[in-house]
Amino acid sequence: AGLHALVMSDQPYTIVVAGEEVFEQKLGTCGEEAQHCAGTRLAASVTVLSDSVSGGVRTVEMSRPLRGRTDDHYSFSLAANTTLNLITAVGYSHAFGHHKAHHHATLTLTDAAGAPTCVCDQGGRGDLCHDGGTGCAHFVKECAPPRHDAA
Repeated sequence: AGLHALVMSDQPYTIVVAGEEVFEQKLGTCGEEAQHCAGTRLAASVTVLSDSVSGGVRTVEMSRPLRGRTDDHYSFSLAANTTLNLITAVGYSHAFGHHKAHHHATLTLTDAAGAPTCVCDQGGRGDLCHDGGTGCAHFVKECAPPRHDAA
């Protein structure tokens, strides 16, 4: 997933899951070919907490500090970043190349009143909707307790 981006040429900070590896990358840092460039591998700041496959779906649970390790790492701030654009892609192989599928999305971290909230605000109700607020799916936030300080 590329954070704070709508396209690769936005040069987002990304978290990549490829094969047995989970790593961070700054996409699109290759000059004129930026929109199609794998970019630069970043120093690790993500800790993988679990990695499993069930029914053909891979789930990777990870954590990292809210503040980015460098200027190229994304820094989270609920006060400033209540809406986050992101891009996702699935490749044909573990090597960077043309995407099998890709999409962009927007994640809004506010409650019904517009106040900042966490994705995992225990017991709260949330909605995942298409643009324009249609086709919503409801969910109840139930997340594992934090495993260490995220600051």
